[in-house]
Amino acid sequence: YTALTQTATRGTTQLQVASAHDLTAGDLIMVYQAQSPGSFTPGDQSKIPLRTLEAGRWELARVVRHDGTHVTVDHELVSSYIGGHAQVIRVPEYDSLTVQTQGSLIAKDWNGRTGGVLAALVKGELNNLGTLSASGAGFRGGRRSTNEWIRGRYLDTPVSPCTLGGVGEGLDS
Repeated sequence: YTALTQTATRGTTQLQVASAHDLTAGDLIMVYQAQSPGSFTPGDQSKIPLRTLEAGRWELARVVRHDGTHVTVDHELVSSYIGGHAQVIRVPEYDSLTVQTQGSLIAKDWNGRTGGVLAALVKGELNNLGTLSASGAGFRGGRRSTNEWIRGRYLDTPVSPCTLGGVGEGLDS
């Protein structure tokens, strides 16, 4: 997993990332828009236009070459991806895959820039006797600030801004 650091526009074959050291030529990658930048006001009851948000957009490509923080892929991107809100994920490929009873494939935890996705390409049979999970690895929960009035309660708990999600990153039920 590595963060996309510059916006990659539709039609480009060039990606600028935080680090390409875990990638090699021929690797299958997923370019994934994890967040939609925007301004959401806490307590605002207006509808959020989900169809116009970029979050959740993804596509696959192959690495042709890379150096440090630049990756060249084998075809032009179909969509644009916003730097600082998207990530590049190496997708392991298998002819077949068996996850044994005590085995597991677990997504890397979302840290606000990367993670939260479990991806693999299996050409043949996937036999899962163990665990495939992204449970709890997605968006960070909680509030980014203290001393908030939420649903008739005053929250005064110490929080670390690095570990909690911002407005719009998760859902509050």
